[in-house]
Formats: sequence, structure tokens, C-alpha cells
Amino acid sequence: MLPASNHTSQTYGCCIYPTAPFVTAEQLAVSLKTLMANEGATSLLPVVQFGFPIQRAFEIVNGRLQYINADSALSRSQDLPKTYHDAGQFYMFRASSILRSRRLIDETSIGIVTNELTCQDIDNEEDWHLAELKWQRLFMS
Repeated sequence: MLPASNHTSQTYGCCIYPTAPFVTAEQLAVSLKTLMANEGATSLLPVVQFGFPIQRAFEIVNGRLQYINADSALSRSQDLPKTYHDAGQFYMFRASSILRSRRLIDETSIGIVTNELTCQDIDNEEDWHLAELKWQRLFMS
């Protein structure tokens, strides 16, 4: 949640995470245009498709694997709906809506789909190494 504020002079805002090295000016411009074109949306964030259907995910209960959604256990992965997660890059938002609700993501938020190669959230040393590999692939080849 965001702290409450009485400052509403800006129409749109953007929170860019410093741990997202592949955000581009073009991506931000497209995102702003997309948000502006969707009048009912309060915010927009980049999302990336999960690499494997989450409907077939496991949890470990008492040391044993257990499907989270047993109804999907026998489904072919290509038959399950695509699912997405926050790419961890930035949030574009309508300032007045965010200041009122104090939330970046709500039921009116929209996503802009990005690909796995162009997003990398850096939270640990492994993430840093993956970002270096992606950087080499994107900009050095």
C-alpha cells in the first residue's frame, strides 16, 4: 500500500524498480499510451507468462508432494489457460486513483505482456548472473 497524500497535481505516475535493468523508454511510452487508452483502468504493470502452468503446481505437505489443484493433475499443460505474474519492472498509474485507493494493483489494473528474456528482477546473486546472461544475449550478440 502507498501512504495517503493530498498531492494530486500529476495526472499519471510511474514507479520504476531499480532492480529491473531492462526497462526501456519505449516500453514506458507504450505503457503510458495503453493506460491512457483504457479509461477504466487505474494502473498498468508488465506481466510475463509463467514458464509452466501453475494449475499443475505442487506444495509440500508433511514432506509429501501434493497438487495444489488436483483437478488439473491429468490435464495436458498445453490445454490449461495461460497465467501471468508481475514482471517486477514498474507500475504506471493514474495518480488520483492511486492516492484515493492507496493500492498500485486492484481489480481495474491491466497488464502489458512482456517476454522472459527482457525482464529480470534482481533480488539475489543468481538473479544478477541471469541478468548478465540476458544482457549479453540482448545487447552483445
